[in-house]
Amino acid sequence: MNGLARLGVHAIEAVGQVPTPRPGELPCFAQPSDGELVVNGAKLVGSAQFRENGAMLQHGSILIADDQPVIASLLLSNAPELEPPKASTLTEALGRVPSIEEVVTRLFEAVREIEDADASILREAETRDHTARHIDHYRNELWTWRK
Repeated sequence: MNGLARLGVHAIEAVGQVPTPRPGELPCFAQPSDGELVVNGAKLVGSAQFRENGAMLQHGSILIADDQPVIASLLLSNAPELEPPKASTLTEALGRVPSIEEVVTRLFEAVREIEDADASILREAETRDHTARHIDHYRNELWTWRK
C-alpha cells in the first residue's frame, strides 16, 4: 500500500471477502480475497502462494490496464456467466497510464523504506545477464519436473 500511495493510488486491504476461490475459469482479478488490495471495491493487486514440501512460490500482479476480458474470450466454454467483473487498474486510479519504470521505482522505494534499505532494481541488461547465467539450470527437465 505504501508503494501504491507513492504513486498516488489510495488502495485498501480487502476484508470480509469470501474465501479464496479454487483455480477455475475466472481470472484472478474477478474477485478480491482477504488481504488483497482493492480500489473502489475492485481488485488492483492479485497475489497467490503455493506451498509444498517446505518450499513456497509467491506470485503477484498489479494491473496497469484491464485486459482480463481477453481471458474469458479465450475459454472453450465462452459462456456469458464467465465474463469477469471489471478489475481496478493503475490507469483508472491515476487517470493516466503510468510507466513501468515509475511503478517499479515507487514500489522499490517502499521496499527500501520498510523492509530492506539495500534492495535494488535489476535493469534490463542486468536481468539478461542474470538470466543467461541460470537458463540452462531452469530449462533442464530434471528441474522442471522434479518431485
